[in-house]
Amino acid sequence: MSPELTRISPLLAPLATLPGIGPRYADLLRKVALGPRVIDLLFTLPTSYTDRRTVLTLREARQNLVPGATLTAKLRVLDITSPTRSRQPFRIRACDDTDEVDILFFHQAFIRSVAIGDELAVSGKLERYGLSLTMPHPDYMVGWARRSSIPAIDPVWPLTAGLFTSVMRRAMHKALDLIPPLPEWISPERLVHHDWPGFGAALNMLHRPPESSDASWSGKALLARERLAYDECLADQLALAMARLEARTQTGRALTGDGSLRKAALERFGHKPTGAQSRALAEIDTDLAAPIPMMRLLQGDVGSGKTLVALMAMLRAVECGAQAALMAPTEILASQHFETLSRLSGVECVYLSGSVKGKARRLALDSIADGTARLIVGTHALFQEKVVFQDLALAVIDEQHRFGVAQRTMLGSKAVRPISSS
Repeated sequence: MSPELTRISPLLAPLATLPGIGPRYADLLRKVALGPRVIDLLFTLPTSYTDRRTVLTLREARQNLVPGATLTAKLRVLDITSPTRSRQPFRIRACDDTDEVDILFFHQAFIRSVAIGDELAVSGKLERYGLSLTMPHPDYMVGWARRSSIPAIDPVWPLTAGLFTSVMRRAMHKALDLIPPLPEWISPERLVHHDWPGFGAALNMLHRPPESSDASWSGKALLARERLAYDECLADQLALAMARLEARTQTGRALTGDGSLRKAALERFGHKPTGAQSRALAEIDTDLAAPIPMMRLLQGDVGSGKTLVALMAMLRAVECGAQAALMAPTEILASQHFETLSRLSGVECVYLSGSVKGKARRLALDSIADGTARLIVGTHALFQEKVVFQDLALAVIDEQHRFGVAQRTMLGSKAVRPISSS
């Protein structure tokens, strides 16, 4: 194993390797992180933050009460009441110098260490019940002397059934501790220009805001998110560049049709291609005619005619006796493309998505495998293992940024020979 890979290996390890995180919580964390590795968890950024920096009196909170808003307060315990009937909460009556509040719990364990007269630091959602103030099951309740243990800025991560914030926080902090010193891959000039933090510092800023967070924290957090977003874009572009470089070393297939299907499609369309469409198609045709795989990005505003250009490229593959596929990120978008291609192409089109079931799915798979379907339109279902093409020569991916590099590559791997994609 190379030194670089050894350095980051803790981040590529399974979630169950995090201290204090067993298989059960690892499975729950995997659902939230959408991946099984420590790095997948680190890239699961908070959806929002709870600001607990400002300590208010109960009177101030009552005067400006927004139901469900978070209150952090210094309170003194007046009384502790146990429930007299099932499903009733344990009640701590507390006050400050301005008002009183009922703190409610549904488990005795939360009140065992509390006694009448204790001064507490409490932070949670304040609500009004009639004329009374209540705080059901506060997020934090500690002795006033331990108030610094309440985070000033509290991240709110996505959760799933059975996964609690305390577990998520513990796992995230353990994961943050595994980030090694990494060489910076962004140029120093760009980092300075944007005032971006380092990679590890950015993740720590978002997942573990400093206890001394001041008014400038929000701006620093925004810069941290910008830096991580740039990392994601840069990694994606590098992966695509490497894929293009690899494709250039392979021998592909030259696609040169006779133009008959294109001509018929344009007659059905009823309009000539615009100048921009013609220029884009000419560049694509040059790539398709070359004996190396094509990898091209077609950009244009909404309504600029990208679908028409894609159809013309796909029909060239069909004119050569091969198949072409168009993959879209949603069923709505895929069905719209299927309707357009079916209407204009004049060849057999097949639609495949997760919602196509039973006999319809079997017929679609059979027609793709035996070559009856010349144009295939669908969603992520197109790169599933059971989908076998007779001779896929061109793949068009709509809104390619919504697919991962691996997903786009999986569709290309369905070709018998190196595929052209756009």
